[in-house]
Amino acid sequence: MTIFYLDIDSFFCALVAKKDRQLAGRPFVVSHRAASARVLSASTAAKEAGIHRGTSLSMSKKKLPELQVVPPNFTLFTQASNTIMNIVCSYSPRVEPRGFGRFALDMRGMDKLYPSYPDTVRKIQRDIHQHISLNSYFGIAQNKLVGAIAAKESQLQREALTLVREGDEARFLSPLPCRALPEWRYRVIQEHLRDLNLTLIAHIQQIPRSLFCLAIGPFSAALHEHAFGIDLHPVTPPVASEDLTVSHVFNPPTNDDKQLKADLFHLVEHLGFKLRQRNLGSDELRLFIRFRDGYSRRKQRKIAFCQNDLDLYKHAKSCFQSLYNRRQSIDQIAVSLRGLAPFHPQLELFPSPQSRHHQLQHSLDQIRTRFGLSSVRYAMPS
Repeated sequence: MTIFYLDIDSFFCALVAKKDRQLAGRPFVVSHRAASARVLSASTAAKEAGIHRGTSLSMSKKKLPELQVVPPNFTLFTQASNTIMNIVCSYSPRVEPRGFGRFALDMRGMDKLYPSYPDTVRKIQRDIHQHISLNSYFGIAQNKLVGAIAAKESQLQREALTLVREGDEARFLSPLPCRALPEWRYRVIQEHLRDLNLTLIAHIQQIPRSLFCLAIGPFSAALHEHAFGIDLHPVTPPVASEDLTVSHVFNPPTNDDKQLKADLFHLVEHLGFKLRQRNLGSDELRLFIRFRDGYSRRKQRKIAFCQNDLDLYKHAKSCFQSLYNRRQSIDQIAVSLRGLAPFHPQLELFPSPQSRHHQLQHSLDQIRTRFGLSSVRYAMPS
């Protein structure tokens, strides 16, 4: 057994209920308040009424008119998640965050330090409860896939730990419903499995791989492997890499194209100024947008190594146009630059439009350094 998979049931709701004791035992969800928003986390009482993560908020309210809606507090959620990360990192040198309240620990080679896995799990659970007063559930298996499913089974059975021994993966998975597999999140997979009346993982295991792939189509190869508990992805700790990030929250949210692009350009100006102050350039840009209903999208792009505002904005604008294809208002935009390295521009023998722009950029930066970033700005580029 090498992988410990930690999962805290309804992480957002558990933290919110701990902060507001009046919510304890009541049906409530963590969600943005827009009518088209989706549930981010549902309390135990809400789940009993058929409301789960991903359910539309409007449908949830129809099912349960007395349902309380609590807006997300990502500062609280991030702080708690960081606390757990610090705790589990003291038990294993390789920890992979798998989302808020979920972590995979590679315990390979730790047998001498932790000879009893159940005792080790109890120690971690005790440490987490002492720091943030939350109950955690564990799955122990040979890979992350089976560990994650085992942790969910621990939650359902209200057991601290579910242990799946090596070689028992297929037998452990066979009685479980197909929705336990990660591919269930794809609607096309749900439709195909229902059309074929495949309700249990055992049903998938009984079909030869070639026939299954022919019948299901997209994602079928991975789905068939996962039905047997095969997952070759190792625990991957987050890569520590320097980057620059700025964001803007719109209050109220807006879908005004001119305002969105103007604020996007101001974010890029801010990043470009930071780069030039440190004599750095970037070769990767990432854009994140969050809509009013809580739905979010992100895009990353490799770019030609640069540091000037207009070049950066050209790429940011292109990413934005590919992401913003919904009618929903936007409530947050964030831009990140990665692949930072010292910037050494090539000297030119003769003046060019590019060299003149660099001179202009340098003059603007001198003014901004003295009088502030907003003291002088470009008119909105097209």
